[in-house]
Amino acid sequence: MFHLIITTPEKRLFEDEHVVSLVVPTVNGEIGVLTGHHPIVAQLTLGAIKIGLANETEQLIFIGSGYLEVNNNQATILADQAENVEEIALEQVKEARRKAEEQLKTAKDQVEMDKYYEELKTQLLREQLAGIAKFKKEQK
Repeated sequence: MFHLIITTPEKRLFEDEHVVSLVVPTVNGEIGVLTGHHPIVAQLTLGAIKIGLANETEQLIFIGSGYLEVNNNQATILADQAENVEEIALEQVKEARRKAEEQLKTAKDQVEMDKYYEELKTQLLREQLAGIAKFKKEQK
């Protein structure tokens, strides 16, 4: 097992000393971390963090981007934006997606188009992850 901390500028989102596995989205693809992993620093990108805990449960965290550092059975994630998928309000994120779609349609130039496209990608992923969390909750 190893210790994992996930923090954003606003708060410490997650901390647990009983993590058995971690899968994170990096700019070069997903990487997995297990106990005894060699030291590494990686740039993270938009995606889902999958955390396997010693009690055989899994937790999903949405991340916008950030950095991962692993050293001496301690993993630290510094994220610009992250949230537990179980706390994402599905109806609110659907509305945010619709707004991003409308903004993309009315973009005045390529800079605005790129900005709204990134926002749309973010909201689509948040919606997908919130849907997964809702489905898992209903299955219990």
